[in-house]
Amino acid sequence: MGLSQSSVYLYLGFKDRSYGIEGNHKVFVRRDISKICKNFERVFFLIRYDKEPLRELLSRNPYYDITICTGTGDHNKGKSIFRYDSYSVEEIIKVACVYYSVLRPDLPLIVCFLTRQHKLYRCTYNKLETQAFVYSYNIRTLTFGGTVKKRLPEEYITRSRNKKLTFSLEIHNNKGVTKNSYGISTDNKFKKLIYTGSCDSCTVYYSDLFESSTQIDAKKLDCPKITDFKNFIDPYFLEPLKNNKLDGIIVYYTASRNKPENVAYLVEFIDLCEVKKQYVRKDKHSACWHKAELKYTNEKQLIKKLEEIKKDADSKDVTTYIIEKKATYLCVKVEKDKEPKKPNTHEGYAKYSHTPTTKRYKSNLVHNLQSIKLESKEFTREIVVMDSYFLKNSKKEEDDTPFLVVFNVKPLFPLDLSLIALKYIAKPCGKPEVWNEIPISDVILKQTLNKIDKIVKQKKIKEKSEPKSFKELREEACEILDKAIPPSVVPSKPVPPGVYPGEPGIPAEKYQLTTWQIIGITIGAIHLSCIVGGVSYIIYWYRTTIMLLT
Repeated sequence: MGLSQSSVYLYLGFKDRSYGIEGNHKVFVRRDISKICKNFERVFFLIRYDKEPLRELLSRNPYYDITICTGTGDHNKGKSIFRYDSYSVEEIIKVACVYYSVLRPDLPLIVCFLTRQHKLYRCTYNKLETQAFVYSYNIRTLTFGGTVKKRLPEEYITRSRNKKLTFSLEIHNNKGVTKNSYGISTDNKFKKLIYTGSCDSCTVYYSDLFESSTQIDAKKLDCPKITDFKNFIDPYFLEPLKNNKLDGIIVYYTASRNKPENVAYLVEFIDLCEVKKQYVRKDKHSACWHKAELKYTNEKQLIKKLEEIKKDADSKDVTTYIIEKKATYLCVKVEKDKEPKKPNTHEGYAKYSHTPTTKRYKSNLVHNLQSIKLESKEFTREIVVMDSYFLKNSKKEEDDTPFLVVFNVKPLFPLDLSLIALKYIAKPCGKPEVWNEIPISDVILKQTLNKIDKIVKQKKIKEKSEPKSFKELREEACEILDKAIPPSVVPSKPVPPGVYPGEPGIPAEKYQLTTWQIIGITIGAIHLSCIVGGVSYIIYWYRTTIMLLT
């Protein structure tokens, strides 16, 4: 068609790959997350012309003009929004960039044009839509001052009419919320569901965060079967977001080519330019979610992150124990021990027992919104019951952080160790992410708790000043625990008896033994002494270590 070819079309519905007309031009399209505002994405249109411009023909030929359309391609151009006519070689557009909010990927906000002379023109989409047409020498009349970073959130507020969401930790159905589903890439492995507001008092409730077909009922908290993949986030993990005002929420699910479908692995809470709070699924049954910081700049990187999260979560068929919870949660029943009658009452602490409602062979421990380790290792033993102990102050108020956690675990060796009631104690007085694991007997534990029970009462008698804080009381309780636990003594292995200096050796001449006979007798004696020494060591170790635990 040569120089009579019409203008270059930029399709807003076409956001990746490339298109064009052979022999005329080609448009390369790329989409990524904006570097200046991570809650906005940008679509680049890089235009390459196959013919060098003829200055005398520019004014009357549309070959180097730009037309922005709402469609997806030449067979579906959609509505023509804006046309830019080039009147000089220098003003020919070589790059156009369109900005969107990640919450509304179909709502253009800002359009930037870069000319061959490297002049940059920033325009709001609303202004271009209103103007519809401009000659290159008048483009400045449509531009705005200031930076794109400053203008993006302002433009989104204007276009969305500032309809914010309130995130609530109550159990209700969502109110005034718009839901839109979008695919991610073209492989149908993942999709996203976007929540935005449509009223002045829109609310998203944690109990209605996921699709109803896969959402666990927050009132019943039925533990899902091993073969079921349900979605649920305990409000414990979302406490930092309570009553937050947000622009929107994005939930990422598996799509049709990623079975089972509609399983959520990532949730993003979005506000303004930079606020993006991300929560990732950490186990197979949706009982554990952690706050994370995922960095990705395009859909390809996002899909890779989602696949990594899915692989990690699906591999963890565990029971999650939330150490500081005082109410029943997913797959675990929590009961507060009844106060014993006088004179055996314990006024200084409260005890909560966590019992699993389903049988799983591994455990995941959560404290301070994060999974913790015992002795710098993951605690994978099967827990029969977990007891959390909380201190009380002089006003009978309970601490929110336990000073002691006792794990009654299933024995690994049913023959011998099943007779020993091992209790694993974790003391959260050191590093909160790494706790100490200490075997202790029932007798020592009971004696220690009796001493800790008197802490608050003693302080009331000795110190009539300001009562101590929970942190101070917790530290004192840990000191009592440290003193009560006997040091770990590992006996040294007995040295096999040998021939000491000055003692008579084997009288070879008297018994007329050959050299080889002497060597054989010596080796046999050493073997015998090793066996005797090993048996002695086992007996000694049993008496000093195992019997101490019973």
